[in-house]
Amino acid sequence: MRPEHSRATFDVLFLGDWNMQGGTFHSARNMILASLRQGRTVGVVNYPRYEYDVAAHMRYEVRAFLQQHDIPVIVAGETVQAKTVVVTYPAVLDYFMDRFPTIEHERLVVVVNQMAERDVLGRDIAYRPEVVRRHLVEYFGGEGDWVPISNRVRALMEQDARYPKPHSDTWTPMIAADEWLAAGPSHWRGRERRLPILGRHGRDHKLKWPGEAKA
Repeated sequence: MRPEHSRATFDVLFLGDWNMQGGTFHSARNMILASLRQGRTVGVVNYPRYEYDVAAHMRYEVRAFLQQHDIPVIVAGETVQAKTVVVTYPAVLDYFMDRFPTIEHERLVVVVNQMAERDVLGRDIAYRPEVVRRHLVEYFGGEGDWVPISNRVRALMEQDARYPKPHSDTWTPMIAADEWLAAGPSHWRGRERRLPILGRHGRDHKLKWPGEAKA
């Protein structure tokens, strides 16, 4: 709890469970890096998922990353202003947090990188969109813009009445290209094919990635 953060102003405030690992964390991390490289001021709000250990300390990798880039963590009791608030994973808002900072903002964005169900049969529930929308209104006064990470996700959102109309933009998950290049030279198998094959930008899942190129 650092009271000097109160009344601080940020260009972008990222809200998510920073103890999550995998693609969600790396995508959020790369959005933060992109914001910093464009000269934007950044803050984060840690919103632990209720299904996990909400009392767990923030993992070392995340704390080291935030300290390296001088990014403050906004906590309950603070009041801050943000031009844009980005919810990095809608599932965290499936449960209401008892104590939440006061966040004055101009724009609210929800990155839809996970549909409500993790399986095509709808038995593995990740979150309830109608509940998340209600909690957004309670926290921020509105449900914001819901932005899909792919055209496949956009199509699923448009077919599901529980979701608001998806935003016209598509936020393809970012990668830190300089980190990839630093790992070694890129190889184009020019002797095998005339054009390079581009990899996918999300994990291989029926609810995230199309099964056919035309999709």
